[in-house]
Amino acid sequence: MVLIFYPRPDEGDARPIHQSPSYLKRIERIAQMGEQTILYVPPELTETIRAMRPDPHWYIIDSYATVWDIPTNDYQRDNFANKQPKLFQEFDGYTDANGELRPVDRYNRAHHSAVCNAKAFIMYDAIMRNPFGCDRWMYVDAGFLFDDGPKDSEGMIWGSLIKNGLNEAKIDRAISVSRDTGVVMGEYSHRDGCPDINDECWSNPKRTWRARQFIANVYVGNSLGMLNYSARFMQTVDDMDANGFYTGREEFVIAFVALRYANSVFSIPWFPLPRQLDYRWQFPGKMVFSRVGGSQSVPPIVDPIATLYVRDYVPSRESLPAGGVYVTSQKDFEEWEARHGLTMPKED
Repeated sequence: MVLIFYPRPDEGDARPIHQSPSYLKRIERIAQMGEQTILYVPPELTETIRAMRPDPHWYIIDSYATVWDIPTNDYQRDNFANKQPKLFQEFDGYTDANGELRPVDRYNRAHHSAVCNAKAFIMYDAIMRNPFGCDRWMYVDAGFLFDDGPKDSEGMIWGSLIKNGLNEAKIDRAISVSRDTGVVMGEYSHRDGCPDINDECWSNPKRTWRARQFIANVYVGNSLGMLNYSARFMQTVDDMDANGFYTGREEFVIAFVALRYANSVFSIPWFPLPRQLDYRWQFPGKMVFSRVGGSQSVPPIVDPIATLYVRDYVPSRESLPAGGVYVTSQKDFEEWEARHGLTMPKED
């Protein structure tokens, strides 16, 4: 696993969930998983992070004093501080009816943009260093194990994931699709719509907010797949910058990567997790590569060009179906929405 954590400089003004104590508690949960982990942190956090798990498989990289010292950020400070916020404010054409697709202003910050932009570079950098001699990789957001996550039978938050650990065979299954060209990551639910290839969001910078179909909090790939995705992401950011498109959050960039470079992004369509693993802001990618549910419990994996954007596109790789506890029905979707107050339950 690879993650990055650089505290925001104005965290005193942030919600508690975006302050260091919350993040450090969530990083401790990652430490408890016992997986080989590479962490990119500023030098002042090195000892704090190391104390969470003093073993050689908890590998800290503190070469970059600030998030702006990361090579793909060192020339972006003015862009992320000035140009990107201006582009964000120029977004138009959305209303409350666009729901979760609407751009969220609290993420429109230079530091947040720099951390999001750094994801591709740290994956590239980690693979070049490769301290464990790995060929399977998983990027995770430092705070992906939220405090309101599902509890196991003993009341431990994220206990099912932490105690079961990751399953190499499930990661290999995903890599059998992404191979040496790309990665596998999750999708949002698309409850509030999804643009197709003819949508104006691909050509109108003011409507780029519609191109947010992927959640990059967890994604997997082999070494070459991760390198290919990372290089293509970094190139796409530069090209979008040159053409006046918003790049201040990586989720606005990924869809462009997927369409520009076939076989770079494969995805797990959103589905409701089993009730015992469920919580309001759940995304299946957090669970589906673990031993939870046994070896037969695997997620669906698709080529999103065909399933989301270009309906007559013929993928070069076959989709994989869901299995085990991740097989869902329309009723499961309806019950999830009703449980979380998103719709009224249907009468029998």
